[in-house]
Amino acid sequence: MITYLKYSDIKRKIYKVLGGVILAGVALTGLSGCTTTNLSMIEQSDFRNVQGKIYIDPSLTEGEYLEVISQLETASARISDKYGPVTVEPVIIIVGTPENASKYGIGVFPGTAFIAPWETYLVLNQQKINSPDVIAHEFMHAQVAELTGYWCFVTKLPTWLSEGIAMQVDYREHYLIDYERYDLSEVDRITKVESDSEFWTDSKEGDIKNYRAAKAAVYVMLAETEPMTLYKKLQALGDGYTLDDVFNVTDDNVSNNH
Repeated sequence: MITYLKYSDIKRKIYKVLGGVILAGVALTGLSGCTTTNLSMIEQSDFRNVQGKIYIDPSLTEGEYLEVISQLETASARISDKYGPVTVEPVIIIVGTPENASKYGIGVFPGTAFIAPWETYLVLNQQKINSPDVIAHEFMHAQVAELTGYWCFVTKLPTWLSEGIAMQVDYREHYLIDYERYDLSEVDRITKVESDSEFWTDSKEGDIKNYRAAKAAVYVMLAETEPMTLYKKLQALGDGYTLDDVFNVTDDNVSNNH
């Protein structure tokens, strides 16, 4: 049984130090040791701590980062309106240059959530974000990890399920679906995807197809398993229930998610 453990502040600090020093011992999904160090040591960087756990690139003007903050608030409200209050409090890092985008693991992407045992980091690229959709998507990943617990998140949730949940609050036009006319064979196909490499393909069209299928699959599952809310389902997974118990999905197709 996987138990959700909330770390105390002291334990969080210990984990952050370990993350920066003993890189081989950490399990920060999808990151190099250098990026792990940079994220863990954001408090000691030249980024400005403007409020709470929000750090901004020193190159950004007040107007530039306030625009991102406004979109962040819109994204958080979207999740709250759809599923319930957002309980996760990630460290939010807003980068403003290609160099810092690379330094903090985001590269050319507009936003990414990095889930670690000691902390969740939401890295946003001010130069790439033009709507709250990507922020809502990545923020949802962080909220899911908060509800299931770290180990459940990285070991029990298949990629298509994690991405499908995040897609429920992502309204980008190329991911929109007419559910009444959607080909349900695509739902069956995506739930049989067994690895990350199968979900993320070598083509943009293939990736969009898989994201749309995952979005449809989760939409169908949530409709079929009402009135249990999404948050309750995720907490149940963290409490040790299986995917089949919660979502009517077998555990056979589990792969780590990013």
